[in-house]
Amino acid sequence: MSFAATHVLCALALQRSLGITNTQEYLSGAVYPDSRYVTLIERSFTHTLFDLTPSHPDFERGWHTHLRCDALMGPGYLLGSSYRARDIAPFNDAFIHISAMKLVEDLRSFCQQGVRTALIHLEAPGSPLPCNEIPERIERYYEALRTLYRAHSLTPTEYGTVFATFHLPASVCEQIVAKAHTLMRDTALTARLIAHLKSTIETLTTEYSIR
Repeated sequence: MSFAATHVLCALALQRSLGITNTQEYLSGAVYPDSRYVTLIERSFTHTLFDLTPSHPDFERGWHTHLRCDALMGPGYLLGSSYRARDIAPFNDAFIHISAMKLVEDLRSFCQQGVRTALIHLEAPGSPLPCNEIPERIERYYEALRTLYRAHSLTPTEYGTVFATFHLPASVCEQIVAKAHTLMRDTALTARLIAHLKSTIETLTTEYSIR
């Protein structure tokens, strides 16, 4: 659910709890699941939660943080609206709202220490690819992220190019960006969203520490 900077922020916060030894592979895994928007494989292949064991490599540990973060962050994106999870459908008003909320959150995550550096050095997983994706497509996803976050400052407008890479209709991209600009002016709502993210990281830190 969350965007890449938020997933990297969460992964960095959880790195010690998970005993990560290869940070590059770990962070690659943390953003990997959403590559499906570019590779066009089924969501079930990238977003089905699995039991994490000591034998899982660092890439899959990052992958796992993505799935747990998605599960816990979901309710936070409905803040400030009357929508419920059941209302969300591709490209409808609820979809626009939660996408804009993710964008606002991502802008804040991007500004946190170490996040931008990690994002601009993301690398696609090596062969064999996790779900037999077309290599050119998965590299296109990682390059889109590196390009977006290479900027030293971002506004919602810059995300439009990435949304287009994710095969979102142009009109939907425009609505998400416009909604995000509006939400950013609601400081109380933004504060609640960031508090929810902080709570998510704290919950996951505890969860992974007891494994």
